[in-house]
Amino acid sequence: TETRLWNFHIDDYSKLVTGIKAQFSGAIEVTGIPQFVLQVFKNNLTNQANNTDPDLSKIDETLIYKLMPFQREGICYGIKKEGRCMIADDMGLGKTIQALGIAHYYREDWPLLIVTPSSVRYQWSEAIYQFLPSIPAQHIMQYSSGKDYLGSEKITIVSYDLLARNITAFERKGFGSIIF
Repeated sequence: TETRLWNFHIDDYSKLVTGIKAQFSGAIEVTGIPQFVLQVFKNNLTNQANNTDPDLSKIDETLIYKLMPFQREGICYGIKKEGRCMIADDMGLGKTIQALGIAHYYREDWPLLIVTPSSVRYQWSEAIYQFLPSIPAQHIMQYSSGKDYLGSEKITIVSYDLLARNITAFERKGFGSIIF
């Protein structure tokens, strides 16, 4: 037997199946696509049609101007997911700038907690100074010991280790956004 393959748009599916069944009644067997699968595809098409990029004007211009196209796309994706996403790009591709862009978009939810390996805590501070110059330095805190006081700062940067040892203090602070 010879197999042939044709591609059709999902919107033409019902008309196509009806036409094939009418034309070749009994000569061929048509196995239809399950209705729930069709619905998933149709929903996806509808979402894509309504899929406009979010307004990035809420994010500091300095950060926006330094974005590569794929980083802009990553920030838009994170915003569309309401800030709940994992950035899994390879090392050196700008996960930090994307995370800061998404967090800055949702800055009305702050205070922001950044949990990071101890070795890169200061790199996060530098990235904030570089990409988000609208954030005053006094609003950024490097939590470096269990004796530090969590006050009214907008951004707190802490290592995984210190967070684990002082979890109660961090729970009390009530962070509205977290980069982990």
